[in-house]
Amino acid sequence: MATAKATINLTNPTQRAKLAARREPYWAKIQAGLYLGYRRSTDKDGGGYWIARRAGEDMRYEYLNIGSDQDSTEANGITHGEALAKVNEWTAERVRGIQDNGETVADICRLYVEDRREEKGEATAYDADKRFERLVYSAPIGKIPFKELQEATVKSWRRAQIDDYEDEEDKARKQDSANRNLKAFKAIPLHTSLQLNLAHVPDAGNEVHDSLHA
Repeated sequence: MATAKATINLTNPTQRAKLAARREPYWAKIQAGLYLGYRRSTDKDGGGYWIARRAGEDMRYEYLNIGSDQDSTEANGITHGEALAKVNEWTAERVRGIQDNGETVADICRLYVEDRREEKGEATAYDADKRFERLVYSAPIGKIPFKELQEATVKSWRRAQIDDYEDEEDKARKQDSANRNLKAFKAIPLHTSLQLNLAHVPDAGNEVHDSLHA
């Protein structure tokens, strides 16, 4: 069983409460290539969010979305010990070759944001996070288990972004925005270990092609 080494003290709720709120998690090293992270909430009610990362076989980071800590306003907040146990369980599963743990679309989107933050920087992560915040995290599509997501659902999600428009100029603008959102969504499987085939989900503006091939 892995135990956290001293890089930053995340074990004590009082010490975590003193951490400054920021988008980049505070990372505590567990062992080589494995870290438990904590992101302090910017909400006035306080609390924070647990996340983990590990170096995969290709030396790219993989992430685990753990959940809110016990100081958050959410019920059943996770303690440091519980978070560490989840990291150890996740690591054991990854070593055994298990590719996912039933995460929702919203969970995977959050992990994708962390991957972009690590690989491309804050600006890229911020852009993706804001898109998902508007369209995924609290939306019905966000609650679907990622491995059960169907092309038809993604098509409906894309269409809903352009259904209501004032004129042709507004429609074109919303189509451009929907296409950028779809591009970010399609990129998720490229940066996770999960598989999702969205090759047949066309860009907005190709409604005729879409209806013929749906």
